[in-house]
Amino acid sequence: MNVPAGDLASYKRCTEGIAAAWPAFQAARADRLRHGNETEKVAEAIIEDLFARVLDWDPGDLMYGVDYADIVVSRNLAKYLVIETKRPGTLWPGRKALHEAVRQARGYADRQNIKSVAASDGRFLYTADIIGGGLVDRLLVDLAAPEPPLGLWWVSMHGIYRPCEAPAICVPITSDEPSGARSATSSETNLLHPKYKLPVECFAYVPDASQPKTWKLPYR
Repeated sequence: MNVPAGDLASYKRCTEGIAAAWPAFQAARADRLRHGNETEKVAEAIIEDLFARVLDWDPGDLMYGVDYADIVVSRNLAKYLVIETKRPGTLWPGRKALHEAVRQARGYADRQNIKSVAASDGRFLYTADIIGGGLVDRLLVDLAAPEPPLGLWWVSMHGIYRPCEAPAICVPITSDEPSGARSATSSETNLLHPKYKLPVECFAYVPDASQPKTWKLPYR
């Protein structure tokens, strides 16, 4: 029988650590971004702070430039996650740039037989699992949030390898239309996502409103 994540001792330890470390992480993140127009390397540094200072990974668990992947998260020779980083301020949820960054991470993950992918610009972090040839949402958080997003446990050392019970979507999405998307017609608004059983307006990224299987990031 699968034990709910909230009942695990590792969940309690990790979420308590997230809450305790969050103020210092926010201060360090703001310091890294103080100049404006930072490079992709700054986003990488913020992700390293997140995984090694907020979560329970060690700095040595983050490998850089492995088969062109920006960051590969591993432990004891097992690779768990590919993270594609982009310049700060470029990956707003629901926009085409985020989709392209995830697609790029997916290519690196497929070559290295890694089952989870992520994209981040140092502000937003999105992760998904590769299941059945597609991507299943795992996490979407705002790293600038004043309150610690405890859903980060799903990318912790003891959370990343567990099947996600429900996507931890912690980001309110703006009403701006995603780049490249179009408005749904009256017939399309009656469609529901095959897994989540939600209509199109409940998803942050809608590349094709007439094809529910393409809808990603449910947030309502």
